[in-house]
Amino acid sequence: MNMNCRRRFLLLSVALNGIISVCCIIFIIMNVGCKKNENLPDCRCEAIHDLSSQVSVAEQMEEVISFLNQTTKENLVQHHPNFPMKFVMDMRNNKRCNLMPSLFNIRWQNIYWQEAKLSEDTVFFLYSAIYDNRTFTDMRPCVRVLGVSSSTSLPDAYCHFWFNITGPPVPSKVIKTEYIDYQWMDKSRDMTYMLTCRIPSGANSMKPVAVSLVHTPCQIASNLLHVTGAGKRESSAISSNITPQYQKWNEHVYTAAVCGPALYYYHQDFSIRMVEWLESLRAQGISQVFLYETDIHPNLQKVLRYYEKDRFIQVTKYSYPPPYINEPSIRRLWTLVERKKMWAQENVYFTDCLLRHMHQYRFIAHYDPDELPVLLQHRSYTDMLNEILRKSYIKNARQPIGYKLQWNMFYYDVEPPASTRGLPEFLYMLRHILRTKTDLLPTSAGMYKAVYDMDYTTGVSSHVVITCNSGPCPSDLQEVSPDVAYLAHYTLGTCGEKCKNQDYMREEPAILKNVDVVKAAVKNVLETIGIL
Repeated sequence: MNMNCRRRFLLLSVALNGIISVCCIIFIIMNVGCKKNENLPDCRCEAIHDLSSQVSVAEQMEEVISFLNQTTKENLVQHHPNFPMKFVMDMRNNKRCNLMPSLFNIRWQNIYWQEAKLSEDTVFFLYSAIYDNRTFTDMRPCVRVLGVSSSTSLPDAYCHFWFNITGPPVPSKVIKTEYIDYQWMDKSRDMTYMLTCRIPSGANSMKPVAVSLVHTPCQIASNLLHVTGAGKRESSAISSNITPQYQKWNEHVYTAAVCGPALYYYHQDFSIRMVEWLESLRAQGISQVFLYETDIHPNLQKVLRYYEKDRFIQVTKYSYPPPYINEPSIRRLWTLVERKKMWAQENVYFTDCLLRHMHQYRFIAHYDPDELPVLLQHRSYTDMLNEILRKSYIKNARQPIGYKLQWNMFYYDVEPPASTRGLPEFLYMLRHILRTKTDLLPTSAGMYKAVYDMDYTTGVSSHVVITCNSGPCPSDLQEVSPDVAYLAHYTLGTCGEKCKNQDYMREEPAILKNVDVVKAAVKNVLETIGIL
C-alpha cells in the first residue's frame, strides 16, 4: 500500500473538510434531510404458499457439508450475517406474506449484497441493517440501512419492518439519508450511504427481525436484511457488572474493542504478522477484535479460524458491490489503481463494524494490522482510555466523540537494533522498535487513528467521524498527547539514508512492555495451527 500517496490525498481532503462538511449538510437538507415521517397506509398481504414448498427446503438445510462438519443452515447463518436465514426458515406451513421476497426472488448481487430499485435510474445496493436505540439517538428507536449507490441524489424510499413471516410489514419512510465519505461525490464510483427509518410508535417497543427497502409503501420487496444489534448495551462494555451511569464516570471502567479492515491478503501470507498483532492487542487489554474477510491466504484462514474458536475475534464475510469484481487477483490490482473507489468502499465496512458491535462496547477503535498502540504511561489500553475519559469529563461539560492517537512511523527498511535482534523472527513489531525522534504532527486525518465513543458515533471513514446519532456531531475527536500514547505505523514506505543517521532515530522501549507474554502466546498459536 502506497501510504505516502494516501497521506497526501488525506491531507488535501482534510484541508477541505470544513467545506465538505457544509456541503454534505446542505446536500442532506436540500435532497432528503430529516423528513417528517408521514402517515402511511397499513400494508395488507396474503399468506401464500412458498414456491420452495415443492422441495423440502427444511430437509435440505439439514444436509451436512462433510468437509466443514456443518449443516447447510449452520453454514449459511455463519457466512450470511446480513440475511435472516433463521427467520426465513421459520415459515409455518411453508407460508409467507406475499410482500416478502422468497429466498430465490431476492435480487442478490456479489454474494452479500441485495438490490433495491428506487427509480428508473437509481439502484441502491444494501449490505446491512442495524437497530439503534441509543440514549442520544434523535429518532430512537430506528434502523439504519447501510449500502451504496452511484447516484448523488437518492429518491424517496421506505422501510418495510418485518416482525413475523406471514403478517404484513410495518412501513416507515426513510427520514434521514447521510453520505458517508470524506471525498467529494462522484457518479463514477459507488458511494456509501446510511438510510435511517424510525420504527413507528405502534411497534417501537419491539425490535424488527428483518427489513426491506422499497420505493413505495406496501410494494413487493426485492431484498430482505437481518436487523442486527440490541436494545441496550451488553455487560461486555464494562469490566464489572455495574450498570453504566453517565452522570458518574467513576462507577465503572470501560473496556475497548478494535475494528480492523476487510482483509484481502490473498497473494501475501500475512498469517504470522496477524498473530503477533492480535496477541499484542490482547496483551494490552483489548477485549475483542472484529475483522472482515474477503479472499485470503490459506494460512491466514487458519489464523482466523483459530481465534474465532478462541472468541477473541469475530469475522464477518465481505465482498465488494457491483460493478466491482471480486476475483482476488484483479481486485488486488484494483485496490492499487482505483484508490478513490477502494477508499469509498472502506467506509462501508468501517461504519458497519462500529454499528454492528456498538451494543457490545462503548469504545471501539479502528486500527489496521500494521498499526499498534504504544502506551507510554499505562499498563493497559483500558487504563489509558479511562484515565483520558476521566480527565476529559472533568474539563468538558460534553464528552468528545472519540480520542485520536497520532501516527509515528516505523519504516520497512530500518533494521532492528542490537537490543532486539535476539528476539524470534516471528516477532516483527517487537523486533522493529526504531522510530524517528521527532513526533509527526497529528493535525491532519492522515496522521492519526481514533477510538470512537459509540454513545454518539454512526458513520466513519478510515480516519475521521462523518456522522453522529443526534444529527451534527456534538464535538470533535480529542487528541491524546503523544507523551501518553501514540500509534506505531509499520509502514511499507522507506526512510532511506536519513534513517541511517543515529541522531535521527531512537528506540521505543514501551513496545516491549509485554514482550514475554506476546512471545510465548505467538509461539503457542503458530505451533498449534501448524505454521511454525
